[in-house]
Amino acid sequence: MANIASKWTRFMAVGCSHGKHICPVAKKIVLETKKKWIRSGDLCLHLGDFTDTAAFRSGARGIDADSAEPVLPDIDGGMQFLRELRPSIVLAGNHEARLWHLRESPNAVIAYASHKAVEHIEEGCAKIGARLIPYDGINQIYRRADLTFLHGTWYSEAATRDYGEAYGGTVIHAHTHRPFYAPGRTFKKSQGFCVGTLTRQRSMGYSLTRRQTMAWGQALVLGEFREGKNPTSFTWLFTGPSEGEDHGWRLPF
Repeated sequence: MANIASKWTRFMAVGCSHGKHICPVAKKIVLETKKKWIRSGDLCLHLGDFTDTAAFRSGARGIDADSAEPVLPDIDGGMQFLRELRPSIVLAGNHEARLWHLRESPNAVIAYASHKAVEHIEEGCAKIGARLIPYDGINQIYRRADLTFLHGTWYSEAATRDYGEAYGGTVIHAHTHRPFYAPGRTFKKSQGFCVGTLTRQRSMGYSLTRRQTMAWGQALVLGEFREGKNPTSFTWLFTGPSEGEDHGWRLPF
């Protein structure tokens, strides 16, 4: 009877939308899915890299093409998606972490620009009622029931499995851009899910020369969890079409 009476909470997790690089079709699908899946009191998460911050790469030294990338469409594009998505939890990714780090830049202009960008992000998350969790590498985690959510740090082919084994239970992460499910090699339950990306493979110039980019894909993760004495959860990964496919997204709605 206790199990029957226990409350199940739904969740939806996405990540790696990268500011102005978000795919309009993927964005539309995510927003429509939230309306159909998430109820009042449920959990919606963005797992980080909601901006791209290409202009801040390599310490914003001003000696490469990335440094000329416009900042306003990137930061505002990322915040606009958060305003539309209205997640309850926002994890800062490694791309946002550049802004936090560069607030201490010896270049006063870069430090000021980074400070204003961080201020804009913090105020924007506060306005939509989202809890913003700063990037803290392997220590940046948000837990509910047997679920662990994080942006991610590792990028290897086995990263998703390794997250599951390292943290235990069900781990849902972003960062690698590769939609994936991997069971852990442990006696106790361990498994990992990667939410992929919401961009297109060709959208970011700095990734076009890497073979790993061919494994990128659009995706989102849905699930339900039950807290209490015996916490448990169910998790499902839904992927979008690959490059060149025209069948669209297939979701159970």
